[in-house]
Amino acid sequence: MKNKLVIAALLLSTFILGIVAKEWLVSSEKPTLISGYFYDQPTNITPFVLTDQYGEPFTQQQFKKKWSLIFAGYTSCPDVCPTTLTNLTAAYPELEQLADIQFIFLSVDPKRDDQAKLRQYIEFFNPAFIALHGPHVDLFPFSRQLGFIYTMVGEGENYDVDHSSGLVVISPQGQRVAILKPSPSELGGIGAFNPDALIEDMQRIIDYY
Repeated sequence: MKNKLVIAALLLSTFILGIVAKEWLVSSEKPTLISGYFYDQPTNITPFVLTDQYGEPFTQQQFKKKWSLIFAGYTSCPDVCPTTLTNLTAAYPELEQLADIQFIFLSVDPKRDDQAKLRQYIEFFNPAFIALHGPHVDLFPFSRQLGFIYTMVGEGENYDVDHSSGLVVISPQGQRVAILKPSPSELGGIGAFNPDALIEDMQRIIDYY
């Protein structure tokens, strides 16, 4: 009789543990994002050194203890960059309420985007934003580990820069965890971030982590 009670207790414990494990697995599933996706695994950002719009060094340590949204572009960009920064500025007050968040504009045009030009450019949209720049030797490996690509198109001083248009999300642990994409234009023009969708997606990402 005693052995039967022990067996029954073990079976009951196994059953309960199975239910708990199932509930944990369901709750740990990544939520669906409106305008982007989670990476399969968070990726650590390896050491780098760039310079911000005030001439101060910016390293991977500045990602710690806050959320970061990073966008690659250049100050001579005719459409995607100003549109993105405008929409980020619109979403910024509500995003600030969700968590400690910093926005980073990563210049992929070292030749033309010097410190003074970057500072003037980013302050036009939002003085709270960070603008980073550096030589290609430092910029290229950093942008690649974020998943960004860029290339110069054209000749002379009026060249364009083709670049990625997504927003990479870095967690307070300094890991790349997600990317957000602009919504395609119904009129065939450039895509743009919807501020409401951006806020909702960041809420889901923060809640998950």
